[in-house]
Amino acid sequence: MKWKKLGQVFNPTTWNDGLKRDWMKSHSQSVSTLIKDDCVRVYFSCRPKREKSGGMTSNTTWLDLDKNDLTKVLRVSDKPILPLGNLGSFDEHSIYPSSVIQVDDEIKFYYAGWYRCKSVPFNCAIGLATSKDGGDTFKKFNLGPILGPSSKEPFVISGPKIRKFGDNYTLYYLAGNKWINHNGKPEVIYKLRMAFSQDGINYSNYGWDSEMHHYPHVFNLDNKWYMLYNGNEFGKYGFGLAILEDE
Repeated sequence: MKWKKLGQVFNPTTWNDGLKRDWMKSHSQSVSTLIKDDCVRVYFSCRPKREKSGGMTSNTTWLDLDKNDLTKVLRVSDKPILPLGNLGSFDEHSIYPSSVIQVDDEIKFYYAGWYRCKSVPFNCAIGLATSKDGGDTFKKFNLGPILGPSSKEPFVISGPKIRKFGDNYTLYYLAGNKWINHNGKPEVIYKLRMAFSQDGINYSNYGWDSEMHHYPHVFNLDNKWYMLYNGNEFGKYGFGLAILEDE
């Protein structure tokens, strides 16, 4: 595919609509869109000035673009959509927007919560917030992440992108595999992962068949159809059973 650039749309370092935003002095990272009736809403992460200690924080906010001219900014929110987490929380230092999805009258907002570390610069987990006012403000689902580091994915769970297929949710995300020392600086190595959910809250991605369904065998017993199948690594961890549900 070939893309044609249409030019810069928004610059937080020069934007001036008369409102004071100490929490938005630079950056508009990790954009995600929500198509509304009268505009295209763009969620993004912005930063205040760097702390005296050298540390950085970031907040998520939004702006609206004209549907008839996507290079025209209609308005910019006067506040972040979520507060940063409390001391020790997974989103204590930064909230990055990654994906927004509307389900009936509720908007689900999946974000990467970022917190500082000592031996490496940061770690991340995936949080969820919801809105019922059209996406102006959000409420965190809980204080902790819905998907975080685990024994099989130990570092930096980030970059969620949510999709809904039928009644089920698929979450695409990044999972840190390991940290390496690159020219004297720690850098993380990522893998692209998938997780699945029926409610958009509880996700399954660590199971024996999370990566593969293979070598199926279908049979009928007492007028019910069953399927035996292998899971990850072509059956390394055995086989499972499924039953054909009635329509």
